[in-house]
Amino acid sequence: MKIAQILYPGLGGHTTVAFSLIEGDIDRNYQHVLIGYGIEMPGETFKEKAREKNTTFYTVLKRKGLDLLSYITLWKYLRQEKPDVILMHSTGVVFTVFLYNILYRVKWIAVEHQSNFAKSKIDWLYTFFIMLLAPKIVYLNKEYKEQVQDKIGLFFRTNKITIIPNGINVEKYRYAHNKIKVSDNVHIAMIGRFTPLRDHETLIRAIAEIKSTLSVRLFLAGDGNTKTRMESLVRELNLRSEVIFLGDISETVIIDLLQKIDIYIHSSFAETQSTSILQVMASKTPIIATNIPGINNILEHKFNGVLFKTGNVNQLSKCIIEMINADNDQIVGQAYKLVEREFNLINMFENYSKLWKK
Repeated sequence: MKIAQILYPGLGGHTTVAFSLIEGDIDRNYQHVLIGYGIEMPGETFKEKAREKNTTFYTVLKRKGLDLLSYITLWKYLRQEKPDVILMHSTGVVFTVFLYNILYRVKWIAVEHQSNFAKSKIDWLYTFFIMLLAPKIVYLNKEYKEQVQDKIGLFFRTNKITIIPNGINVEKYRYAHNKIKVSDNVHIAMIGRFTPLRDHETLIRAIAEIKSTLSVRLFLAGDGNTKTRMESLVRELNLRSEVIFLGDISETVIIDLLQKIDIYIHSSFAETQSTSILQVMASKTPIIATNIPGINNILEHKFNGVLFKTGNVNQLSKCIIEMINADNDQIVGQAYKLVEREFNLINMFENYSKLWKK
């Protein structure tokens, strides 16, 4: 059986879920194909990972707005590969996949990643058509399901929905348990695409606020369309020695980074389920994160993480100082137990495979 996944090929949820599913197929019972669909070309990290997993991948570069040529190209790759199952992570191709399914009768599963709180009118329109057209739909948590149900009301189809949380290879991140103190500086990191949904600005301003108190280094991993603005902010605040932009980094480099940092901070306006947070939980690194849906249903304040109010620079600064001076063993221990029990890739793969076996 051949599984084709259509996804946005960047450092983010689509890619992590796709590769976790491939990795979860331990016995390689399936052929896997990835089709990157989006306005950016896949980075070297994505290509290297695909080659490492011996996985065929294609790129469909989409222009902004309605781009009929991109749908034609996607169709061409589907016809070329003839998958038995399509996992559609990119909601914007719903009509292409629906028409393909009518003609060729493949199994089709739509996976919704986009935070409901950040959806535009167009995004909600795609959610509506997915509900009408897709035979099976995956949401990452029950809160997401309830939000969609409240929004579309009578059009909601409970029988189509399966809740499958993201999963990661917890074993890989055990390597980062043996923390290495590389200097007297406090090392902090955030991993994720630079988009309007991520609140890098609050984090950068918090570093500016505490730098007179702590010798601190902030490592920002990822690329995206707000990165240039954040680089300008760093220069404006005279933080070029304190803030290091790492670009798009591989999973191996992420694990190395988590081994060397003291705190992970996830500052965001909207999340569905952050894979970066799951990776950090598995690495036993203490986490400070924004108190928003998609995070606060995984992290409980002062139980397995520390939460702060969106955009509150002063509160985030205080959380950093408090965490540096605290014993965080209990918090990271609780976080690790949760990710090991509920968010491992084997569970995720088995739940997805049950869907396409039906």
